[in-house]
Formats: sequence, C-alpha cells, structure tokens
Amino acid sequence: MFLALDAGLLAAFLGGYLGRYVHPSWFWWFQLLAIALPYVATALVPATVAVAFARRKGWLRVHLAALLLAAIRFFPFHGTAEAAGELRMLSFNIGHLEPFTAAQSEDVLLALTDDIESDLYVLQDLLIRYRRREQRIVNYPNLEGHLEDAGVTVHAEGAHRIETTFQPVWARTERVRLLEEERIKMATDDSVSMGVTRVRFAWEGREAVLYNVHLRTFGMRKPWNDAERSLLSIAFWRSYLGQYRQAFLLRAIESESIRALMDRETLPVIVSGDFNSTVHNWSYYHLARGMQDAFVVAGSGFGNTYHSHYPMVRIDHVLASKAWAIREAEVVRSITYSDHLPLRVVLGWRVE
Repeated sequence: MFLALDAGLLAAFLGGYLGRYVHPSWFWWFQLLAIALPYVATALVPATVAVAFARRKGWLRVHLAALLLAAIRFFPFHGTAEAAGELRMLSFNIGHLEPFTAAQSEDVLLALTDDIESDLYVLQDLLIRYRRREQRIVNYPNLEGHLEDAGVTVHAEGAHRIETTFQPVWARTERVRLLEEERIKMATDDSVSMGVTRVRFAWEGREAVLYNVHLRTFGMRKPWNDAERSLLSIAFWRSYLGQYRQAFLLRAIESESIRALMDRETLPVIVSGDFNSTVHNWSYYHLARGMQDAFVVAGSGFGNTYHSHYPMVRIDHVLASKAWAIREAEVVRSITYSDHLPLRVVLGWRVE
C-alpha cells in the first residue's frame, strides 16, 4: 500500500515538474499538479526517509533523483550584478471583487501611495475610466488632483490611448517620466479579458518599456464558495475541471501574445503583474524565458502573494530583461485589503 501511494506521489511530482515545459493544450492537468509542486516535493522528503529505512535501493535512487530535480528547481543559482540607481516598483492586484471593493476608494488609493513610496505603481484590477480628450480620471474625480499634489502622475506625457483600463500605471513625477501608454488587446479578447497595458517610460536618462499584465483568472466561481458543492459528486468536480482547463488554455494564448510583443521590443523590458500562474506553470515560464524573476534573484522573506489571508502560492511576478540588475524584492505583508499581497521590487541599470 505504501509503495502504491508513493508511486502516486512520484507521478504527481513528475507531472508538476513537467508543467513548465508541456503546453496546456497537450496535458493541461500538468498545470494543476504544477501549482501543488512545492508541497508534493516537500512530501517526498519523509517518503524518501521511509524508503531508505526499508532498504529499497532501487526505489531510493528514484527518490534521490526526484529530490535533486527539486533542488535544481527551487534553489537556482543567480550571479549578482552591479546596479546603477534605484528604481522602486510596486506591483499590486488591488482587488475589485467582494469582499475587497472597499479597497477601491480614493482614501485607500491615496494611503497606498503614502504608505509605500514607489517610483512606479503597477496596479491590477483597478478600474480607471479616462475622459477621452482631457485624459482625466472620470470615476475618481478627486483622485488625480490629490495624487498630483503627492507627486504622482497617472497618465503619459505623450500618446495616451486608454479610455478604460483595469491595469493603470502611475509614476512618481520627479523620478520617472511616463512617455507613452496604450492598452493592447489579447488574442483571447472578450468581456473578461484584461488585455495588457504597455508603457514606455524614462528613468535615469534612459528609456524602457513596462508591460502591466493580468493573465486569465480561473473565474469568480470557486468550489469552496459554491452553495451547491458536493465533494463526492463527479459532476460537481467535472464542471470545475472544465473551467480550469479553459482558463489554462486561454492563459497560454495570452502569454503567447504578450511574449510576441516583448520579442519585438528594442528597449529594456519589465513585465509585471498578476500572472495567475506559479513559477512552475507553462504561462509563467513562457514569459520568463531570457528574463530575470526579481524574487528569484533577490527575494527576501516569504514570497507567496495569494491568498492574502493564507498565502499559499506566488502568482504575482516582476520580470526584467538583462539590461536591469535586481537589487531587492519582497512581499509587503502589512497590506491585506486585497486578496493579493503587493510585491515591492528595486531595480537599477546593470553596470557592465
């Protein structure tokens, strides 16, 4: 019985490990296993001890190989790079659904910029409507003036082609110049697609491009909140598995669209936001190829960002191209009025 359970554990580890590399259109359920990979890998440790005590040498070799793969994945080596300047970023899904709608008030938004002094505020799930000609915020009539008094600007100097966005980017005026801003539709664009916000900005005499992303969510319908849940019902779980499969597939298409935009850039690139994917999922890895994950390189403390009340996974990320050097990265655990926790990152220009 132990060997049967242990074989299932090893199979779950292998499937989760392969989640990075196998497109969801082939084996989408690898993506579910990838979410649980850190916990499955942790469970392998006592299982390995048990196999060692049982003196199953062949089985032990399989376990040790799995633990070696886990060590390579969870403890990657990154060399340090000298950085010039300090660009402070805050990436934060501020939450627009109940019970977090109270966070979307002018007082809370102003408090956020007061509590965390950042050069770039990269926000998701914050609905902002702009008046077409003046490009002034319509749905928060007093917010823009208060932010400007605090030294924060909410729109670009030049082309600002956004009328409605859930992914605004704000900047500390004396530190960063927002030069151009646009909302780009994804290949999956529909009523629930967030698109991506592309911002060209200037800092320390050089220009760069920031993509503020929010990849496809699993949806508002959650098994633990379902009033009609029946944990022993096959039909109940089949409906959710279909929902999750669709989300993984659409998320993959969105990441491919964003990657195509990134590959066309000639300026240094930052990709920041709510990926709805862990570092072990295909969509994250597709975007992260050739990029630096700020938390992997310079993270300190507990890195999980979701759910804010019991953070089990890290699905909010900041990726930076090689022109950047990562100085610091941390999850701000003191802010809990969203279902996500903010990610604060400090970058600088890489000194060659």
